[in-house]
Amino acid sequence: MSRGLALNIFSGLLFLATTLGVVVGLVQSRAWIRETYGDGTAQDQWNTWVSDVKQTKKDGDSSVARRVPKSAEPPGLVLMRDYFAVCLIISLVLSLALATVFNFMVRGVLSGGGKVSLDDDEPPAVST
Repeated sequence: MSRGLALNIFSGLLFLATTLGVVVGLVQSRAWIRETYGDGTAQDQWNTWVSDVKQTKKDGDSSVARRVPKSAEPPGLVLMRDYFAVCLIISLVLSLALATVFNFMVRGVLSGGGKVSLDDDEPPAVST
């Protein structure tokens, strides 16, 4: 197997693994978030927390200035339910960009580029 073919196979596997990892990870995260925050108990906890923030803000006895959330539902649920496609696309673009840079660096290291011989007694010529 030639070095070029091995690098191409490595590149393909890197991109495939990156894509599959991101898609599977986000789909599993979405399922977990829907399971965790999509029931009535989580909604009740969210409503209780929002009312506590409103009461604390009205009383003014907090050392932290919190804003009252505008969302009627937990933000994680809204993100993964309403904006899942956007999250998936952005995650794929960024992770594939990182994989491309990594692939470029590995190819540069393994290509064997300009070899420098250390057997010469003379130092390399410097142009001025």
